[in-house]
Amino acid sequence: MIFFYISLITYLSYNILKYRSLLISLEAENFNALKYNKRILNDKKRLFLGPELFIALILIVISLTFNIKVIEICVILSYMILFLYALKTKKDKLKITKKHIIRIILLVFIYLLLNVWFCLDYASYHNPNGLIFENSPLYYIILIAMSYLSPYILFVVNFITKAFGRIFKKKDKKNTKKTKK
Repeated sequence: MIFFYISLITYLSYNILKYRSLLISLEAENFNALKYNKRILNDKKRLFLGPELFIALILIVISLTFNIKVIEICVILSYMILFLYALKTKKDKLKITKKHIIRIILLVFIYLLLNVWFCLDYASYHNPNGLIFENSPLYYIILIAMSYLSPYILFVVNFITKAFGRIFKKKDKKNTKKTKK
């Protein structure tokens, strides 16, 4: 499991740059989920038909056919190439605001929950009395799909953030009315 997380260093680096550019797009739409969704649909060729699709498909095939060491090496190399490409083509700077921080925290929370599930699943199959079964290829497939679908993950995160923001604003208005009386 340690090698699984070591192999994800380049994956994380690439996804940080990818979410950075997606947050810039979301900010350009004033954090409006519907406008951001239209932007995704209008820009689907650049977002979904780029080099990441080709590499993701190859990595999924490799995950389904080869052993774990081959998968780890291929993931490291593939996401290193994608990271360097994203680093070369990045344009704008992201000025982190409170709205960005909330969305970043929610994204990190989603990935942490996923990793907790990976660790629990791994531990359940590798107990001393049980059967040893390797689910790491499945973990890679899930992470590759999440990276590829990151524009929609950010859309859902933004939608959830907006919904909770509305709920908390309503509660704050009720509390301020009570204190004024």
